[in-house]
Order: sequence, then structure tokens, then C-alpha cells
Amino acid sequence: MWYLYVLRCGNGALYTGSAHDVARRLTEHQRGRGAAYTRSHLPLELVAAWQYAERGEALRAERSFKALPREAKLAWIEGRWPYKGGPFAFEVVGEPQCQRFCPYCGGVLETPGETSVCTVCGRIHDSRPGLRVGTLILREGRVLLMRRALEPGQGLWGVPARELGMTELPETAARREAQEEAGLEVRRLDWLGFYLEEDGLQGERAPVLTVYFVAETEGEPCAGEVAERCAWFPLAALPETLAGAHLGQVLADLEGWVARRGRPDLQSADGTAIRSQE
Repeated sequence: MWYLYVLRCGNGALYTGSAHDVARRLTEHQRGRGAAYTRSHLPLELVAAWQYAERGEALRAERSFKALPREAKLAWIEGRWPYKGGPFAFEVVGEPQCQRFCPYCGGVLETPGETSVCTVCGRIHDSRPGLRVGTLILREGRVLLMRRALEPGQGLWGVPARELGMTELPETAARREAQEEAGLEVRRLDWLGFYLEEDGLQGERAPVLTVYFVAETEGEPCAGEVAERCAWFPLAALPETLAGAHLGQVLADLEGWVARRGRPDLQSADGTAIRSQE
């Protein structure tokens, strides 16, 4: 087996490499016999590794990972998602430690599933990382928005979005959201960007990292369970009641993304609503 591995250097930088024996390679780096960069930026910490059957696969994954922006690298490290067909190598990095006590009151946590519940204060602690996927469904210069039927955010316009599972690929979650929330099959996905947002959690503000994808779809949309209706909006004529302060910025970035790729005129589409199915 071959591995793509990531080290956090003493200056906070992320160093990426590939090796057949990660433990031996880490020792070489720590002793100053690895690479010139790591030798001058000790100490080092192994923060991620992915497993591949062939050396060529690991080298291609290494080149791809090096080209990612730092925010994307940190998201993959935190999420421990598969990368370029390689599963996260828990046996190399170590399994994530389970939280046993509530950080607010010190009570014992019970974990019946992916979420833990404090036996004293009743707070819910999600064992999954604070990572979310948003799907921006684009067609003829218009974006599909969903008007929420339930709290939180009842009556506000948003896009299909969901929390990411520990072993779920972001692309898979984006496709599933388009199908479940809008009844659409995705035929192409493009990455827009990562956004650090704040989300309300049990009366408090919690940071959430969201990766947004631009989706080209087939079929006619229909509102899912959490939306009362869905509608197509030109990017230059969006509703004022958007769900979340960040969404306006995301949609502005989407407009720039469309313009850079020479998509159809953004001003030519109307905002005709699509009625939800009863």
C-alpha cells in the first residue's frame, strides 16, 4: 500500500508527501532527513493520510492535494473524507477520540447514535464535524431557491444544504440534496468554494464550514418536505428574504463564477415560480 500524508509544520504550514511507510517517513522528517522544508520548520505533526493500492495513485493524489487552497485542505483533514478514491487511513493517523463528558457542565455523555446527549444538562453534542454541503442549482442563468416551510428560517429563501456524515463524500451529499429537496438529477457538479459561517445551535452561535457546489440538473423541480415552494431567480434579481447572512455573498460569488465562464446572459431570465407538488 501507498499513502498520501499531510504534516502540520511548526510554523502552521501543511506539508504534503507520499510514502510506502508513513511511520518511517515521519521519523525521517522529524530527524531532519526528510525534506529541506520540514527540516527548517520543526516540530512536525501527522494530521492526515489516505491509502492507495499503487504508487502512481498516491502521487497523483499528492499533486492534486497540493494544488488545493489551504481552506480546502483543512476541510478534508477535519472531515476525514475519502480523497481521489483513497479512504482515510485511520490505522495510520488514529481513530478520532470519542468525547465522554459535556464541555459545558461536565456531565456524562450518552451516545445512542451519531449524536451524544448530556445526562445532566440535556445538551446535544453532534459527533460529526461542523461541515455542511450546499447545492446551487443553476439553469439558463437562474438559480433555484427553496422557501422553507419549517423552522428554523420558516418563510426564508435558501438552497438545498445538509450536514455531512463522517464517511460521506461532499459530491455525494450535493447530488443527494438536489434529488431529495428539488427532485432533480445532477448531471454535472463544479466546486464554487468554502465558506465559514455561523449557525444557531441550542441558542448559541457555532462555526460551520460549508462547501458549495454548482449543479447542472435534468428534470423539472418540485419542492421537498422542508420547502413550501421552489422558484427560479435571476442572480441579479434575488429575493430580499434569504436564509442566512452569508447566502447573499455566496450567490454574488456564483454570479461572478457564471460571468467568468461565459454562461447565458444573467439578465435575460425571469423569476417564474415553480409550484410545489401536493
